[in-house]
Amino acid sequence: MSSKGDYNLLLPIDKIATFKKNLAKHPKEAKVKWVRHQINQGDGV
Repeated sequence: MSSKGDYNLLLPIDKIATFKKNLAKHPKEAKVKWVRHQINQGDGV
């Protein structure tokens, strides 16, 4: 599932380099994937 738009992540400016370095350490397949589901009338929990 692809996103329908761009999203911005706001970080403190002094944390950006560390965030990018740590993010690059993780393989793409280990990253979280989100799936949206719209609840419809009659859906059970």
